[in-house]
Amino acid sequence: MWELDMSLSGIGFAYNYLGLYSKSSEAFNECLNIGERIKDDFSIIGNSIFLSRNNAEQGNFDQAEVFGRKALSLSEKRKLLFLQCQGSSHMGCTQTERGNWVEAIELLEKAKRLNEENTFLPEYSVH
Repeated sequence: MWELDMSLSGIGFAYNYLGLYSKSSEAFNECLNIGERIKDDFSIIGNSIFLSRNNAEQGNFDQAEVFGRKALSLSEKRKLLFLQCQGSSHMGCTQTERGNWVEAIELLEKAKRLNEENTFLPEYSVH
């Protein structure tokens, strides 16, 4: 199942890069479902981040926040610093688009701090 999740994720990215956010979200939703079935927090968080961005790109800011907050909460609980950084960055962008400047700055500063203080290598070499 993990291999299927990773393959579908690639399809989600391809659609995302083409600006086909609905199609991309279909793939990431399926990945999220698989991640939840196999209890893979890294997959759950990562797919929630990209579902958050896809929703923000389509102007669905409430749904973007639901996925973004889910990703941030679980990444903080599991101490997955790269995903905390990525999630904070994406949520900061979403808050900027919403005009929530104070929260946007807090999230973007958190992402900046995490990036400056970490290499994230363990999250890429050991999964």
